[in-house]
Amino acid sequence: PPSLLVVIVPQLREMPVALGCSPESFAWLKVVTEFEQRPDDHLQIDSDTLFQNVRAALFDLLDSLAEERCLVILIEDVQWLDNASARILVRMVEWCATRHLFFVLNQRSGNSAVLDYAEKVCLDTLTLGPLQNVASTALLQSVALQPGDEPHPEFIEWLLGGAEGNPFFL
Repeated sequence: PPSLLVVIVPQLREMPVALGCSPESFAWLKVVTEFEQRPDDHLQIDSDTLFQNVRAALFDLLDSLAEERCLVILIEDVQWLDNASARILVRMVEWCATRHLFFVLNQRSGNSAVLDYAEKVCLDTLTLGPLQNVASTALLQSVALQPGDEPHPEFIEWLLGGAEGNPFFL
């Protein structure tokens, strides 16, 4: 199954407002997230039909959530997503333009399946470069140090080299 769905569906399914999702959709979403073999499994269905049914079920779940409240979904490191997950994710982002649903995605610089699909459907992207060393040092000093403490310059250089401008690694 698409890796994104294995992670995101159980969390979304447990939200109280998910009850607006149809029982049939819940059944299709179980196919993706529960791996026990049962006699009534959907194993006889070809992969394209399975993909379309699971995709429709996911959109039904998102729709039921977005009808009840505004929802922001943050997905990090999308460069690691498999092609099927990337395709579904881009369709979800495109689809949510008319709903109370907003996706925030991030990835390291470079190519990814998500960017490839996003370009095909003309989704807006915003590229943020790494923080400059001056900004990284200021951020580090503002959150990691007590007033009056001065770190060793070698330590700051080591942190800056490892973080490569990513504030999460400072």
